[in-house]
Amino acid sequence: MSEITKTGILELANRVEALQGFCRELDDEIATAIYEDPRWTCIEGLSYEAGGMWMFRYPDGSVGSSLRFTGSVDAALTLIPEGWVTEEATQDYNGAEWHWCIYPEFNHTLRQWGEARTPALALTAATIRARHALALSKGSDV
Repeated sequence: MSEITKTGILELANRVEALQGFCRELDDEIATAIYEDPRWTCIEGLSYEAGGMWMFRYPDGSVGSSLRFTGSVDAALTLIPEGWVTEEATQDYNGAEWHWCIYPEFNHTLRQWGEARTPALALTAATIRARHALALSKGSDV
């Protein structure tokens, strides 16, 4: 994960949850926070050409052409840390919010939730929190 403060990464998850729909600017912020070297990040089938989506880093360190994490469950799934699994994705009875839970396959104590207006937003928030929890469990002060 790139350099971002503990409050910064959690604030990013909160901002995702506050959205009503997808946000390209926030997608770029997420990619900037998560990926060390996005130049080598290509997800097959997620671009307009269906051949892959390549991200790149600008000279100022920000990421351009990021995946559509906040608008696509497929893109958000790419943020799940290795070894983590989806436990459940549910919608409130009133249909207002989605809840998505992920956790490390053999460690339920690090379970992380996202709650948002759409499935993609809920999953994206959960994955950001998961990456934060994972970094803390490894002793990093992210």
